[in-house]
Amino acid sequence: MTIKQGQHLTSMRKIATQVGYYEQGAWKEPNPKTIKSILTWLEKQNMISISSGDGNRKYTLITLINWESYQVENGDGNSNYTVSTQSVDINKNDKNVKNDNKEAAEGGGPNPFQVYEENFGILKPILRDSLISWCEDLGDEIVIAGMKLAAQKGGRTYGYIEEIWKEWASMGLRTIEEVRAHEKGKVQRRSNTVPFRRKKSEADDDGYNYGF
Repeated sequence: MTIKQGQHLTSMRKIATQVGYYEQGAWKEPNPKTIKSILTWLEKQNMISISSGDGNRKYTLITLINWESYQVENGDGNSNYTVSTQSVDINKNDKNVKNDNKEAAEGGGPNPFQVYEENFGILKPILRDSLISWCEDLGDEIVIAGMKLAAQKGGRTYGYIEEIWKEWASMGLRTIEEVRAHEKGKVQRRSNTVPFRRKKSEADDDGYNYGF
């Protein structure tokens, strides 16, 4: 295969490894599905094109669209333009998040980003991409239910929430009713394994009603 200028031959898993980071001493890598979601978005914006192999020859060939037009012959480059453009884009992104939360507060219902920040604090950009991917897979309602369940149980990390989503996804749960029934069944099974248990009062947590 000939790799031309403006092209890069790689894989989703390799990119995930290359953009990994340390968090509290532990190495973290984004899910390859998150990388795929980001690349798909870039492709839809006509920034890149993606080619994949067929059969046993699987690969990801990324081509930068209009790569030649961004090359400069002088040594000055276009760093000033790039920095100013990026600053504008960052400000736009911040405004979009604030607008999303505002619309939700005005009657559109809570969105996943709003629920996360209300319960767990500021969502890091790389985790935001992962959250988008989970919303695409499970739907906003179930994603929000997972965050509420994590908050109720005292889990404060994104990884803790993600384990809940992974469990529901592996069970094939796709509606909030299925999630509720699943969590209720887990509580009932646990209670059956306890030989002695005091009578529950009305003030006790019912074990599965976490606001969804």
